[in-house]
Amino acid sequence: MGIHINKKIEALTTPVKYRAYPNKKLTKILNKSMAARRHIWNWMLGLQTKYYDAIYEYSKSQVDQSALDNLLETIQNSEDQKEVKKAKKEYNTLIKMVPVPLEVGVNTFKEILPSAAQEVIDELIANHKDKTLANRMLDTLKLRKQIKFYKKQEGNEWLNFPPSDCIFNAARDLSAAWQAFFKDETNKRGKPKFRSYRDKQSFRIADCKINLQEGKIKLPKFGLNVKIKAHRDIGGVSKEVTFERDKVGHYWASVNFRQDYQYELPDANDLDKKNTIGIDMGIKDDFAILSNGKTYKNPKYLKKFQRRIAIEQRTMSRSITGSKRREKVIQRLNVLYRKLNRVREDFLHKVTDEISKDESYDCIAVEDLNVAGMISKNKPKVDENGKYLKNMQAVKRGFNKATSDASMGSFLSMLEYKSKRNEKIFVKIGRFFASSKLCNDCGYKNDELTVNEQHWTCPKCGAKHERNHNASANIRDEGIKVAVKKQEDALKREKAKGATT
Repeated sequence: MGIHINKKIEALTTPVKYRAYPNKKLTKILNKSMAARRHIWNWMLGLQTKYYDAIYEYSKSQVDQSALDNLLETIQNSEDQKEVKKAKKEYNTLIKMVPVPLEVGVNTFKEILPSAAQEVIDELIANHKDKTLANRMLDTLKLRKQIKFYKKQEGNEWLNFPPSDCIFNAARDLSAAWQAFFKDETNKRGKPKFRSYRDKQSFRIADCKINLQEGKIKLPKFGLNVKIKAHRDIGGVSKEVTFERDKVGHYWASVNFRQDYQYELPDANDLDKKNTIGIDMGIKDDFAILSNGKTYKNPKYLKKFQRRIAIEQRTMSRSITGSKRREKVIQRLNVLYRKLNRVREDFLHKVTDEISKDESYDCIAVEDLNVAGMISKNKPKVDENGKYLKNMQAVKRGFNKATSDASMGSFLSMLEYKSKRNEKIFVKIGRFFASSKLCNDCGYKNDELTVNEQHWTCPKCGAKHERNHNASANIRDEGIKVAVKKQEDALKREKAKGATT
């Protein structure tokens, strides 16, 4: 046995959702609280959006173009390192005074600063993403102060009806949404959106008294009990409760249970092919292919619901906007989509539970799939004459739908946290690892292998392979190497930390 460095104690917060059954009085209270939170969210977002849109024009007016050009010229051309260092310091001091939005991008910076070097541009973008603009827009304390003044204005007295933390949590959530937007390096995450009364509504409050034995949650300020269906109690301390109303009109209470979880992962040096499992993901027929020969079929739930959804969508398209008939059709569609999500989630939980609780292996290795890239649209192609060429988007549309239906991202995230709870090592293999093209017997890489070839013979050793099972075996072997490397790196960090202290 090697040295164990995997003994850990973590504070885990587990949300458990209970169906709520409020009476007429409580229904009015919940709806009014949700409306207040939605109103505050939209009001704050409106102010921030105006500020965000005006930032670029403001930044252009504040930039001393000649001073920046001189500093950038010094940085790029000067041979005196002291002078370059001084110029960079002055440049950063000057540029940090100007907030620049994230979506301006490199091309816009080049228009403003034509002489700027690429590395200086990248540094400038990084500074403004995380420091200047984010700090000015995401100060939760300032937002809370603005809310206090806003509630005192004429016509806004109804905002004092719900508990105060229900309103103030909207400021915290909005700040978190902006923070996630600015930290997104892929620039695929959009800005926070305005909330509609047609969307799923929710609000979060603390200091609720939860009695799971009697099946009720006592609301602060009002002193009334909301009945819930207490189907499970995982123990731990409940921090806060989130009440929500889905599109169907049902009410839910999500309770966060906080508990200290102690676990010990196996020693990576003891891993081998017998106590390690590799998982290859599929779409067409098999959902997950394990290296031990076991497979999980793809249920394709969307295909089962597609006909009923298409009928309702066709009925909705023929109804008048705003009519009662259209509202009923939308309600039926929401019920169908909710049922689809439930059966899909149920399947994922059952599969991940079975894999993570299997005691025959200590390590689970999977592919690090770029699901967002897999379901992205193909970019349009244009010839010399400006005519659009075929980009196979119509063919890829079916693939995108099948990939979304499989919910690979949710499967991997579920499997990751369940593996930790069952004291198993979970590793992800690099997405560029050629798991399908490598011969698991001799290591030969078959670059001529096409996507449609499910069975192939190794040209070097003559071994016959089934594509998916061979890929899962390669993922298993690579997972052992990755797990050992991670443990060695962690051990080095622990030794370095001990040496410094």
